[in-house]
Amino acid sequence: MERYARLWEAMGREWRPAFRLYKSGMYSFFEQIYERPFLEEAWKEFKETFRLDTIEENTGGMVYQGTFYRKKTVLGALASGGGTVFFLDKTARKVLSFDPQTKKIKARFDADPYGYHLEASKDGKRLLLSSYRYDGNRAHAEVREYHAHSGWRTGRSWEKLYEARYFREGVLGIASDRHTGHIVYRPKPGKPGQQEEEVLLRGSAERVYLNPVAIDDTWIAFITVKQGRRELCLYHYDTKGVFTLRSGLGDDAERWKYMRGLGACEGRLLFSFNHDQGMYKLGSIGIPPDVSRSSFTGSLKAVFSDRDLS
Repeated sequence: MERYARLWEAMGREWRPAFRLYKSGMYSFFEQIYERPFLEEAWKEFKETFRLDTIEENTGGMVYQGTFYRKKTVLGALASGGGTVFFLDKTARKVLSFDPQTKKIKARFDADPYGYHLEASKDGKRLLLSSYRYDGNRAHAEVREYHAHSGWRTGRSWEKLYEARYFREGVLGIASDRHTGHIVYRPKPGKPGQQEEEVLLRGSAERVYLNPVAIDDTWIAFITVKQGRRELCLYHYDTKGVFTLRSGLGDDAERWKYMRGLGACEGRLLFSFNHDQGMYKLGSIGIPPDVSRSSFTGSLKAVFSDRDLS
């Protein structure tokens, strides 16, 4: 730590230029203070501490190398419904579909270049695309609904909403109030006396909500970050009750610490977790049909994969 403090002090005092990058600035000070080369020794030793010898090649995934004219791509979002997988190619700016039975991939419609999240209806006939609109340098969140196979817009859209998902006859998502995000439900418009937005859970400076997803018409799953620690929770719409899921394992807190990508499919919650400095792994929790009652105090079956898939 004494040498580490000296390194920061040296970097704040002056800058040492050189024709070779790793002989200038911080690298030069590092070699002088630690008395060892940065790349040849220190960085190589650091990388070895993260080596994983158990990584498996993932050969069972969807093969997609980009569109005909763009071979490199970035997959920005993924959703499934009606037996079809939909995904967003951010490089080609297109929403495409993948049929797991025929292995065929089809381009469905041109996508917003600022799209980042997809949601499919259960029958796979409609899609929600969450994206941004720019007015100069100001970004505004917006969600648009599309007919999944024709690509035509349905005419429904929602402003100032993030990570939209289908719920009941409307949509579920995150609405921001300056730097605070709330989980909200926006019903289908047009019903007399119906409010435009219902706030289900209010965030704060110490509590952040992520990835709200509808399990059915009663239960909503979401990730909460409470003072920097993540938890997986369930929300009962009718009673407004909140339940936190625990694994019962000795490293329970670590299981949820870096959780992300929450989704629901055919009675299961799916998410990624990373608790051991390895690859992100698949987590799955089964939701039985009788969980729809107003209170649930039983146990759910969870599976935490231990495979480090590439």
